[in-house]
Amino acid sequence: MIIIDRPWRLITFNAAQVVIFCLCSNYVKEWEVASVDILNAVSFYFLGAVLNTYMIKTKAKELTLRRYIEHDRDTDPLTLLYNKAAVGREITKHINGGGTGVFMFVDLDNFKKINDTYGHAMGDDVLHEFGDCIRRIFRHTDILGRFGGDEFIIFLPHPIDDDVISTRAQDLLDLMNETIKIEDESIDFHASIGIAKCPENGATYEDVMEKADQALYYSKKNGKNMFMYYDNLPEDYLKTLEDQEDK
Repeated sequence: MIIIDRPWRLITFNAAQVVIFCLCSNYVKEWEVASVDILNAVSFYFLGAVLNTYMIKTKAKELTLRRYIEHDRDTDPLTLLYNKAAVGREITKHINGGGTGVFMFVDLDNFKKINDTYGHAMGDDVLHEFGDCIRRIFRHTDILGRFGGDEFIIFLPHPIDDDVISTRAQDLLDLMNETIKIEDESIDFHASIGIAKCPENGATYEDVMEKADQALYYSKKNGKNMFMYYDNLPEDYLKTLEDQEDK
């Protein structure tokens, strides 16, 4: 009861019990005996109320600290999205539970030039702003994370219509181009996205990520600033990938 209820409700509930006990004791016992029971009941009630309140506050602090530690452990400090370990764990948990979804692998194009030209502080600002773009486009129920460096993972749980997927992918590219401005016009900065579906393209986190990565690589090789579905990759491109794996 200390964990699941609020102090004032517990105190009220216990007070009602004490009143009932005192009335019953006074009714069935002589006053001399009943007065001792009533005094003990009231004394223990106030002592219990104080201890109960203290323990609830202590437990609340422990839970708050635990949640803070877990949040700090799972959060990427630059983007405030899930970090690599957390995003992998959450997607794996969803898939292992029989869930389906859409995996987006996002890579910032020419990000290295920004770091080389303006320094890593500017690069960190860009990563932070791109994290904001992701949160603005996608739902809080989606699994959003930074995989590492300039790579991001977006996982949309449950079946979603292709038109909705394409709209969100394009909205992310458009919002990024509108909000993240690079002064040096020689740096062609935008993003590429590879999209794969679970379980159609992969039944595990690793498999669906590999397929999304292949679609991402195709996007970067064929103009960048675009998204590509694994299902839409040309046959000759897939054949080339298979030949490379055989080697």
